[in-house]
Amino acid sequence: MSNEGEHLLHFQHQENSELSVPAEIEYFSHLESWLDEICDRVDANTETRTQLQIVADEVFTNVCTYAYPEPSDGKTFCMTCSFDPANGDLILVFSDHGVDFNPLTHVVSPMPRNHRKGGVGLLMLRNFADSLHYERHDGHNVLTLRKKISEKGTVVIK
Repeated sequence: MSNEGEHLLHFQHQENSELSVPAEIEYFSHLESWLDEICDRVDANTETRTQLQIVADEVFTNVCTYAYPEPSDGKTFCMTCSFDPANGDLILVFSDHGVDFNPLTHVVSPMPRNHRKGGVGLLMLRNFADSLHYERHDGHNVLTLRKKISEKGTVVIK
């Protein structure tokens, strides 16, 4: 196996492709830097990078704002990232242990006229992802997003 293949497998399975921060708005810069580093490693183009940053911002902001209605020291937000070299997909998994909320079943009009809660952000999330999956697992909201960043087999992990 070549060095490039070893990097792809290492990235796909490495445990430290995870970021866990308090679900507080002031920690967004940590999430943004971490995701930016991931995008650098997979050489994501500008459009994909921007879409991933917007999605991460929307999900994180909503978790910080709505997932934990009671003040608590245990408010956390976790994001993991892996790469599927067989399909050229970046896989982001967002999780929190806040209030049960499935963003995929929340009804959103195609063009929200009034920027009401859950409207524009959910629309962007749905439009920017190639696929989305939600599950409530062991008291956690788990949202998995897949985003194609290359044709299969063409990404070199830096």
